[in-house]
Amino acid sequence: MTLQEKLTAELKAAMLSRNTDRTATLRLIKSALGYVQIEKKVESLPDVEVTAVLQREAKKRRDAREEYERVRAPALAAQQQAELAIIEEFLPKARSSEELES
Repeated sequence: MTLQEKLTAELKAAMLSRNTDRTATLRLIKSALGYVQIEKKVESLPDVEVTAVLQREAKKRRDAREEYERVRAPALAAQQQAELAIIEEFLPKARSSEELES
């Protein structure tokens, strides 16, 4: 199962469980992937490109969260953090410094 297929399956599961926050975030991801597919004129994207789109979306959420924290809007910062947590579920886990040294 490709990463794009996994995202689609997770979106369906979120919709069935009526989890509106998760559904909205996964729809944003699917939309971003759709734009890349249209740009590249392909039916599906390889996992490497899906990961790149996810990393770009995660960076947007981090930047927005920092900005909302700076202007003291905690509710909006919390929303960005929740979206970031969902996006990070699909990103590869970062290696610890101990793993990198070995």
